[in-house]
Amino acid sequence: MRRKRKHDDRDTALAAQVHQALAADGQLIPQTEADVAAAEQRLAAEPVELPAALQDPMAVRQRAAPTGETNVIAFPTKTDVDAALRRAAREGGHLTPDVEQRMQEDRRRAQQEQDDPNHGPDAG
Repeated sequence: MRRKRKHDDRDTALAAQVHQALAADGQLIPQTEADVAAAEQRLAAEPVELPAALQDPMAVRQRAAPTGETNVIAFPTKTDVDAALRRAAREGGHLTPDVEQRMQEDRRRAQQEQDDPNHGPDAG
């Protein structure tokens, strides 16, 4: 067992050294305030110019979606979350009239939005 532990320690030390080297070279996204400050200092000292292909954001967008279509993720309207929330409300005890009124208004508004053909990802 002892050999394995030494081997694990060396792997951990090596991983830490690789991580530190990648971070110092700017190859990792900064994770802490100190990392961000160090990256900002490094960029101020040695500015990096974007390649010509990335300098025009609209051209980049056009290459990403040449037809002008955007990716839309349709979210289901009925989920297990709805059932869980209803169960929590039932088991949670008494609801004040104000809370009940807001819940009914939210439900009515959501139903109207769902029924409205000019609303949602397919509208337009």
